[in-house]
Amino acid sequence: MRSPARLVTGTATAAVTVIALGLTVAPSAYAGDDFGRLEITPATAPPGSTVTVNTTACGPKGSGIGDANSLDAGDFEVRKGTHKEVLVGQFTVPHD
Repeated sequence: MRSPARLVTGTATAAVTVIALGLTVAPSAYAGDDFGRLEITPATAPPGSTVTVNTTACGPKGSGIGDANSLDAGDFEVRKGTHKEVLVGQFTVPHD
């Protein structure tokens, strides 16, 4: 029996927490309460599909480690993407 698609929103909280810890690079660039934006697509992902995470939380020269352990997908690297201010990471939703 095929398992239903998993809702990925729980990963957003974990990923933000881990990425926010990576803000030690150039701390003066992160003054204030704005920790950036985190986008996860798709919001619902069936097993075997790739999920992409985009964030501005680490700044243009930052990097980080995302946490998808709540989906049993492990950690994933978040690094500079094609857009100047946006970091990108990907993970695959495992099969049950």
